Amino acid sequence: MPRTTVKVTPRDGGWEVRRGSSPNRPVYATKREAIRAARAIMKGIELGMILVYAPNGRIYSREHYGDPPIHRSRLRSSLGTAAIDAAIDAVMREQLGGD
Repeated sequence: MPRTTVKVTPRDGGWEVRRGSSPNRPVYATKREAIRAARAIMKGIELGMILVYAPNGRIYSREHYGDPPIHRSRLRSSLGTAAIDAAIDAVMREQLGGD
């Protein structure tokens, strides 16, 4: 199933709505109108997201459709990276027949 991304970006004093490489890129007077238009595009699509960019080029917000966003775990191993690296080295040596 293809994923669709609709981008809302500032352009010429307004807000442009882009879907892929489509030549039809309407510009709206306000960001609110542009987001409303992007949501209308996504209404019939099962999998995708809307990305809203700030004037500095960074992503301001995102809305996911059809699949949950993947988050990095905030939990860290209590072993620490040195202990994990040592355990991996031991397993590799054992499997490769080394010392």
